[in-house]
Amino acid sequence: MRENAAQNFRFLEQVDSEFILRVVCLLRGLEVRRQAMLDLSSEAFNEDWDFACFALEDAYKRITDTKNGYGVIDFKKWTPFTTMIVPLAAFIAYLEKSKKGDDAQFRKIDQWYWATVFQNRYNEGVNTNTFADFTKTKEWFENDEKVPDFIHRMSQSEVDLKVESRSSATYKGVMRLIVLSGALDFQTGQPPQFSVGEVQDDHVFPKSLYKCDTLANRTLISTNQKKSNQTPSRYFGALETVVGRTRLEEILTTHLIDSNGLSALLKDDLEGFTLAREQSIRRKIEAIVTFRLASQAGRVSER
Repeated sequence: MRENAAQNFRFLEQVDSEFILRVVCLLRGLEVRRQAMLDLSSEAFNEDWDFACFALEDAYKRITDTKNGYGVIDFKKWTPFTTMIVPLAAFIAYLEKSKKGDDAQFRKIDQWYWATVFQNRYNEGVNTNTFADFTKTKEWFENDEKVPDFIHRMSQSEVDLKVESRSSATYKGVMRLIVLSGALDFQTGQPPQFSVGEVQDDHVFPKSLYKCDTLANRTLISTNQKKSNQTPSRYFGALETVVGRTRLEEILTTHLIDSNGLSALLKDDLEGFTLAREQSIRRKIEAIVTFRLASQAGRVSER
């Protein structure tokens, strides 16, 4: 299995094979440190390796699922923290082995994922956080009352939506929420092709005119050729004339732009739009961290 791993698993096209050893360490109750990986016992090693590979593949599929997963189109470009695949895989493997992988448990994993992203928890101390997360989340699996502290601490009001850097976990996380919301094409109202190179992040208020590069002024679109550098009032006003206010609101909702945001767009009111968009994004974060329902309770690869 190890010799052919790269041929069988897509996750290995994106991450180093060392990640497999990290998952093995977690499943054996060991901290994710280099010495621990070097000292792994050979007993049942092949079995643990194979199981970790399947779990990592399941984690990769969950991360890149644009409907029921975490909405990552391009793993290397858009994953908030690539290292999160390790504890995610360990969670999946643990639930598989313990036969406890029901919907409620996978909702806990979703809460862990989004709370971790929007608190930027894997910016530093990755190995320490990985082991602590696996330990505490296992306890949560066994006892609903043992909610990890960082879940309790999660507050959408503390998420910095003024970020401009595309490398920010918050930036990537919000873009993923837009993917999961549908991100309908402004012009056609149709779902985009969620594949590498088919969508781009773009400014709602054209940067060339408004010099605003914050997260609240960004979204994902298929192309900006027709939108170009038109003012929002001209571009979205023309769309409203063609499709009507109700349909335009439906389309914009899939970009986390509500009716107040549309009203601001039609007046070229950047400040009003920013406020409305930030409120809409915060509502989405609150909903997905606190109450997110996994429509598919963690499908796992056939063993």
